[in-house]
Amino acid sequence: MSREKANLVRDLELDFNEMRTRLMTENEGELTLEEKKLLHDQRLAELRAILTTDELLEYEARTGVYSHVIKGQLKDVVLTESEYLKVAEVYIDLSRVSLYSNQTQAQEATMFADLRRSQLALADTLGEQKLNEVLQATDFAYQNIHDFATDREIPPDITRSLWDIKSRYDIAIAENIEGDEYTSSQVEINEITKARAELAKLLGHEGAEEFLDAVGPVLFDYNPEG
Repeated sequence: MSREKANLVRDLELDFNEMRTRLMTENEGELTLEEKKLLHDQRLAELRAILTTDELLEYEARTGVYSHVIKGQLKDVVLTESEYLKVAEVYIDLSRVSLYSNQTQAQEATMFADLRRSQLALADTLGEQKLNEVLQATDFAYQNIHDFATDREIPPDITRSLWDIKSRYDIAIAENIEGDEYTSSQVEINEITKARAELAKLLGHEGAEEFLDAVGPVLFDYNPEG
């Protein structure tokens, strides 16, 4: 980034910090979701007018509003500079979608499906082993599956396969949503049935049921009593 661009970005951030402070003062220390989204969208639009796509990614990944969270999660994962930027891009995009928006269930399902596709694509950059380390550091679903697998001494390759099943489930749910409003329906039942069959191949029938009982309610909207 040139000195001229750096100065423009610095001035922009100062302006938006002042605007945010003024709004919070006017609203007794709180911003509405709409105000947060407006500030976020305006700031991003102005940054995009100053920086190239690559410059914006590097700026957000190193010093932007999401960077401290991403760096904190990845502190124990050894990544090259280019690898870190690729990983950061995935989670910056996720934060932009989710942080300042009221989403319907259908929109949330689409968001997670996009996340799964982006995570899976990271294997091309990171390789499978390093991707697993990134998932362990950043992904709630993988962390739950990893804990389940560790307690039962399930090998790492099977752990990853369990996460792959969860990813395919998320993607399939989003692809089968009709309309904007999403309701728990036959779509979920169908996808749980498919997931159960895949799980049984890896863990056996009893292992698959144990897995669904343990993590299904959180990761698959699965009701063991249903």
